[in-house]
Amino acid sequence: MKLKLILFGIVLLAGMSLVQAQPPQGGGPQMDPGRMAQMQTERMTTDLSLNEKQQKDVKAINEKYAKKMGEIFQSGQGQGDWQAIRTKFEEMNNQKNEELKKVLTADQYKKYEELEKKRMEGRRQRMGGGRPNGDPTHQRGGQRGGGE
Repeated sequence: MKLKLILFGIVLLAGMSLVQAQPPQGGGPQMDPGRMAQMQTERMTTDLSLNEKQQKDVKAINEKYAKKMGEIFQSGQGQGDWQAIRTKFEEMNNQKNEELKKVLTADQYKKYEELEKKRMEGRRQRMGGGRPNGDPTHQRGGQRGGGE
């Protein structure tokens, strides 16, 4: 009887830990926009050798667009219209880049674009969007959509 009680307790604890390990509905927790802007600014300061004025201006731009990004994401949670959200993100990113062009030197902006391109390629690879060796027919994880 005591063994059954102990086993029940272990199963109950394991079940509770699994429930807590599940991400919240809607894509998981989002980073605080202020924190995200701070991290972007720190990364850009290091990567682009920003001076003090540029740091302040870039931080303001990053905060503005991090807040907008959070609002767009929150408004789209649970809606399932990811294409519309992606379009909004792209438009917003274009606006942000136009503002950054005014703050950064030509060389800094060129380096920024190169680093962002690498960062996006890395994201695609991590999310499974990249195709090994440029093969458009390659699928990860074996056959999908019905086998041959």
